[in-house]
Amino acid sequence: MPTSFNAKDASGATIKIGADLDTINSIYYPINGEANFPSLTQAMSTVGDGTGTINILADLSLSSTDFYIEPPAGQFYDIKRLIGFVVDAGIQVEDYGANGTVLANGIKLIHEVNTVETELTYIDIISLYHWYQLCPSSKIVATGGDDVFVVCIDFGIALNSTIRLDGDTNDKLILRCVDDFTHLTAHNFSAQGHIIS
Repeated sequence: MPTSFNAKDASGATIKIGADLDTINSIYYPINGEANFPSLTQAMSTVGDGTGTINILADLSLSSTDFYIEPPAGQFYDIKRLIGFVVDAGIQVEDYGANGTVLANGIKLIHEVNTVETELTYIDIISLYHWYQLCPSSKIVATGGDDVFVVCIDFGIALNSTIRLDGDTNDKLILRCVDDFTHLTAHNFSAQGHIIS
């Protein structure tokens, strides 16, 4: 299975989508430091620090799995955007991928603050179409092979604020998954924002 895919953005520039998600996002969706705070681009993972599993491709239908970002103690993260790539052949927005496949349970996007969870998706994501509730600019990019559905949630627009995560209270931004994703070629997300120490 290929680990990366080339696609063209609206300007015609070639972008690589796949294995090195952090590098892709920092180039394709750059975010600059504000008020001397360093910028952050980190994959949502099963460990929370960008390590562990980042590609959501397993059959998770028997037990929910969280892919999340969590700052270390002593730091805050201000998350501005969530970037995701869903890769499959013949993607249709009414499916989660192609070939009439919708998710049985759906993905939840959750902001956890001091163990209290708030769901940010008012409708669980069972098809690609449901990402539009938070990111109307999502789109399919044809690659000549597999198609790529690009998710770009700007929390300043979608929620009128950034997502603040406090490492001292183990705050998290979570994608909770409890479905079978084995039909996809690639499926990963990363958060972008700033590190505040």
